[in-house]
Amino acid sequence: MSNRKLSIFVAILTAGILIQPALGQTDLSKFPLTKGIPDDVFIAVATRGNSERAFLDDHWKRVWKSFHESGVIGDVWEMISDAMDDDQVEKVDEIREEFSGLCQAVKWGEIFGKESVHAGRYVMPAVGSPYEGILLGRVDKDKSAVAYGAMKAILEELVRLIESNGGQGTVAVTEIHKDDFTMAVFGPNGMSNLGIGVGYWKDVIVIGFGGLGMMEDSVKLLKGTGDGKALINTDRFKSAFSKLPPAEDELVFWDLSNALGQVKELMGVFDGGGHQAAKAMHAKAKSKTKAHADDENGDDEDADTKPAKAKAHKKADVADDEDEEGDDDEDDGPNPGVIIAKVIDEISVIDYIASVEWTDGHSVRSETYTTLLPGAKSKSLYGIMSGQEPIKDYEKFIPKEAKNFSVGSGVNFVKLYHAIRDFVSENIPDGADHIAELDRLQREKWDLNIEKDVLALFSGGHVSIDMENDTVMMLKVTDMKRTMAQIERLVEHVTELAGKEGGLMITDVEIAGKAGFKQVSHPMLMMMGGGVTPVIGCAEGYLCIGSSTKGIKVVLETAAGKHANITKSEQFMKESVRPKSGSINSISFEDESGKAEQLQAIISGASMAMGMAGMFGQDMPPEIRGFLTKLPPLLAKMAPVAGKLDFFQSSSSYTTFENGAWHERSVKNYKGPRPPGEEDNDAKADSDDAKPAAKKAKTPKKRPKQEENEDADE
Repeated sequence: MSNRKLSIFVAILTAGILIQPALGQTDLSKFPLTKGIPDDVFIAVATRGNSERAFLDDHWKRVWKSFHESGVIGDVWEMISDAMDDDQVEKVDEIREEFSGLCQAVKWGEIFGKESVHAGRYVMPAVGSPYEGILLGRVDKDKSAVAYGAMKAILEELVRLIESNGGQGTVAVTEIHKDDFTMAVFGPNGMSNLGIGVGYWKDVIVIGFGGLGMMEDSVKLLKGTGDGKALINTDRFKSAFSKLPPAEDELVFWDLSNALGQVKELMGVFDGGGHQAAKAMHAKAKSKTKAHADDENGDDEDADTKPAKAKAHKKADVADDEDEEGDDDEDDGPNPGVIIAKVIDEISVIDYIASVEWTDGHSVRSETYTTLLPGAKSKSLYGIMSGQEPIKDYEKFIPKEAKNFSVGSGVNFVKLYHAIRDFVSENIPDGADHIAELDRLQREKWDLNIEKDVLALFSGGHVSIDMENDTVMMLKVTDMKRTMAQIERLVEHVTELAGKEGGLMITDVEIAGKAGFKQVSHPMLMMMGGGVTPVIGCAEGYLCIGSSTKGIKVVLETAAGKHANITKSEQFMKESVRPKSGSINSISFEDESGKAEQLQAIISGASMAMGMAGMFGQDMPPEIRGFLTKLPPLLAKMAPVAGKLDFFQSSSSYTTFENGAWHERSVKNYKGPRPPGEEDNDAKADSDDAKPAAKKAKTPKKRPKQEENEDADE
């Protein structure tokens, strides 16, 4: 190869290497409000409007319209007003109408529909609320002052309401001007840094709650002034989103190590100890780089973190043993702050979670990246969550007819059990004695060893399958023979409890050539469960529990290759996300095309159950019985609303674990826009119930004095 050709090849290769991370990063110019997110937040969510989602917005508008016209709000108001006298009803209704008008004057869709940001952080030490949260929205510049004025009017009306009910001078709305940023704060009189704040700067609307320091910090970042740093400029944020596709509709960054660290610091404030240790932990979390996030040198870093970890534990132990009064902690009982801080130590394995979302036709897709902290492998939770055998053939047990299924590697139950025992023994007062008592009960009373006879039988893997009329649950076991022995023991115990006259029948059955299954039948199951005859037994290395022999038979034949599996399903192959090859940690699929009918069936069943309870619950207090009798007609009005949720199609996801991080890919599929004229047919079908209900919603019930007196006489 000539030098010239070699130079061109190197240049192309270098350009490819340099460009590759940028291809995965989100174009943050499409989310300009993210510039206003301070770098010390633990949660940040940014969204933007997308015309591709117009069909989905229309679907939800139908749902909201149906709910509004159902009259449910009016019915609920009637139920509330029945418990009030007429004067109270009139007063509350005036308040309701006043705030309803004020809230409707705010064009919320215009404020947050174009672009929005939510962020939150803890502030230590705090004056008032330790939490500060903000909402940012963008409107046309000539509408920002109007939107601000409408929101300020709500706060001012809230002050008038409190003052008219004996709260004169307790609260106030304070307007503050800082250059071209104007804000109004509702809160305790004389404390303009606490409460609820609304403000505007140019075309940006700012809403704050809790502590209000972040409102000003956010605006300074948007202006490009001040000493603060934006989250999007940190190495951790850039590293997280370089691993994900570009966000189009939404991005989320959840700094879990920061959140838990700050909660731990808060516990330190409450218990008087652990404060400095927590601070050091947070500073370390903030300074992590992409190399830390990848956790490629986890074993080396584990050694580095041990002194800090030991120091934190030492601090916590000191806080547990000492207080301002001296050595009287034993008399005061356990210190919740110290215990919570230690729980946080044990569960702190995740560094951050980042996710992106985008629209693709009639589908909403997302990817999530969850990375572990350096040193996470030394925590028991890591082994509990990540020590299971990955899944290589997820489709093995899933029949073609499956409507919903999930397959997962699960958790290590034995390690979880030991982690709980160790934590209780070491951190809970008299914890060792409690564990010893549990062991004694297992040995002397129960004739059972929870670890050996139950938990050790399960290796964590699980499969769940829903077919047309059958459900099958499968739990992977370490020893089928021992598992069956425990089932036999359970059957004997249940049979003894039920007695000969109980109607319980347990029969040995063979399914797909596999012996040892037990089928359960009982008159109550036949009546209430629609003929359900549950089956339990072991096959193919799993404990199988099914609603019938038919369901388990189809699953076992699928595993044996005698029945088509889910990869032969046209819907699954067309609508799902799934790995092309390699091992995964979990995968799921759900056919949601019948969601509306399912919800309507649930509402119908709940309505019937509450109606029966109201009719036959003679021993209930009158007020409870009366409440139950009013619920069925209210639930019935929700059925048409549930029927409007007919635009769901399916959802699926799968997760992999590699290089110290979980990577989840998911999709939610929806039905397209409704055909022209179909909406008119729906409106006509619902009109009989909608018109009276809408009228009722506007007219609160007032009982005549005569009726009230008659009720009193009765």
